[in-house]
Amino acid sequence: MAPPTRPDFLRRYTSAAATMSFTCDIMPATLYMRGTGPEGIDFPAQTVTAVGTTFNYPETPADQAFEDNKVRYFEDFTIFWEF
Repeated sequence: MAPPTRPDFLRRYTSAAATMSFTCDIMPATLYMRGTGPEGIDFPAQTVTAVGTTFNYPETPADQAFEDNKVRYFEDFTIFWEF
C-alpha cells in the first residue's frame, strides 16, 4: 500500500503563478518576471514569453520553506511583481 499523501494545505512551500497583460509600442517577445512577498518570501525570476499582450509566470515555489509544525497567517499575502 502506498503511503498517504499530504493535503495541499500541509505543504511546507508556497507557490505562486501570475498573468500580466500590457501593451506598448514595441512589445518584447520575452522578459523576466519575479515576485517579492511578505517577510522575505520571494519567487525567483523566470523567463516568460509573450502570447499576444499577455505574459504568464508559471507556478513556481517560493525560495524558502515554511517552518515545520508552525501555522503561518498573513492578513494580506501581497506579492510585488517586477518585470
